[in-house]
Amino acid sequence: MAFRQGSHQANCLLRQAVQRAFCQACVVSQSSLSIARPLSVDGQNAVLSSVLRGAGRQWTGAGLNLAGWWGVGVPLAYYLALPAGMGVQGLWGGFATASALQAVVQHAVVARMDWEEEVRRAKELVDSQDAGEGGSDDEGDGSGSGGGRKLGEAGRALEPVGAAVGK
Repeated sequence: MAFRQGSHQANCLLRQAVQRAFCQACVVSQSSLSIARPLSVDGQNAVLSSVLRGAGRQWTGAGLNLAGWWGVGVPLAYYLALPAGMGVQGLWGGFATASALQAVVQHAVVARMDWEEEVRRAKELVDSQDAGEGGSDDEGDGSGSGGGRKLGEAGRALEPVGAAVGK
């Protein structure tokens, strides 16, 4: 229990020291402390967006990002900051709300993904790219269309790195 309390106090002191290094104004310092915790969920968004991107679902991640920030975050931040009179707290509150909402939806999307199906899709994608580049196929029977050479733009065979130097 004492270790936990000491760790919490050290965390608070360190956080305040870092804040003071960048800003001496007390009002700004207190504002940044109050918004730091709600915005910590933004790191989850980065990870979950990367999971969606890695699974080939870039459009899903982009759509959630667009809807979350421009559909919820910016209008809510504007409303809370100006018409509601909350100022900077309202601005960041709107952004934190959008970030939290986006994290919840991305968690739901990622949790519902069929990972066995994702592995199968990834293997098919890699195999189709290998075949499209003219590489050898998995069976090793030499039926690949490019004789093992990689194809560049417009299907032209790429030269080895040192071959273009002598021309």
